[in-house]
Amino acid sequence: MFELALKAKLPLITVSTTDVVNAPIVIDYYVMGCKLIEVTHMHKLNHFEEEYLVVDVGRYEIKKIPELYNTAMKFKKVVIFLNMKKDHPMVFNAGSLPIPDKLIMQELGNSGFDLGDIKNLLPVLTGMTLFDIGTAARLAISKFGELTPNGIASIKSATFNGTGLVSIDTTQDFYLPDPKLEKYIADEQLFFTKNTPAPFKPRGLMIHGTPGTGKSQSVKYLAHAWGIPAFRVEWSMVMGKYVGQSENRMASLLQLLDSQAPCAVLLDEIEKALNPGESSSHDVTSRLLSQLLWWLQEHTSEVLVIMTSNNLKALPQELYRPGRLDKVLSFGGLSWVEAFDFAVQMFKVYSDVYDLDKNLLTLRMIEKDMDSVHGQTTISHSEICGIVKALIKKQLKEV
Repeated sequence: MFELALKAKLPLITVSTTDVVNAPIVIDYYVMGCKLIEVTHMHKLNHFEEEYLVVDVGRYEIKKIPELYNTAMKFKKVVIFLNMKKDHPMVFNAGSLPIPDKLIMQELGNSGFDLGDIKNLLPVLTGMTLFDIGTAARLAISKFGELTPNGIASIKSATFNGTGLVSIDTTQDFYLPDPKLEKYIADEQLFFTKNTPAPFKPRGLMIHGTPGTGKSQSVKYLAHAWGIPAFRVEWSMVMGKYVGQSENRMASLLQLLDSQAPCAVLLDEIEKALNPGESSSHDVTSRLLSQLLWWLQEHTSEVLVIMTSNNLKALPQELYRPGRLDKVLSFGGLSWVEAFDFAVQMFKVYSDVYDLDKNLLTLRMIEKDMDSVHGQTTISHSEICGIVKALIKKQLKEV
């Protein structure tokens, strides 16, 4: 959107970035000529030869915006504000300052990194500032001895302390996906790319059902299948005790999520986050919901959202309607036959790791241990996991 705003030569534009030092370099790459000016010089636009003028707003509040707009129009200038604190209807908000792939390759190449390595890194570098990219590359080489996508992702995730965004390890010993989830993963993976037009990019899922049916674990399975990092939102770190603090943290978190694309994010048991149970928190929660709804509707980044809920009726339908999320999936318990098959498959996976007995006697032991859940209408995945793990521990003691 920023590049489009520049091409349209909108008089007043604002972008956000944590790398103010390198911002003029990035903007200059787009327009081939810009100048960083002081806030106090904004109303003397005709004194500058350059068409594109960059202003680091900092702590200042921009005043007389209509007058500035008219001046920019008169002298055919484009004023780009960095980190403008308050939105204004006459200033186009272009979101985060994007870093072109060619500029990333140029900067890292100038720093001595191999261009072949850099090309492989581009997907995981998306959304980072030039400063962060250079820092992450050096830290990754120092820690891992080489420059790889996994190394960069590891360094990125280590910088999230206090943000409310927590990195998820996507490795799983065993997970039997719901067929509906498998179909979604197969159907949508092709479209989860930067080059896919925004209306056709996968947006995410609402997964509801009883506890213990594998809802939360689904984000690990999907992220691993698509080869992308996964995160979860820790709501307790988003909520603040001061006026406006929660809303500011939410805005920063959503911006951080966009910068980590491509990725998946888990909003676990979302009904608890949006219904804190304290009347004093109602207004704050409503504002956080509004922020989340807006982002879900408008974001164009490759961020796939997985929401889970144990009680779908407790949630407003606008949270998971089409346009914000792609589908609503229901995860239920297993029948006894399905549960037995689940247990056998899980046991086989673990038996390969621990060299356990796989013969018919073991299958009968599984069936015997499952007698405790035989009368239930449905059986949760977590119950079966508990039974199988207890059986494995029993066998390991006998080895």
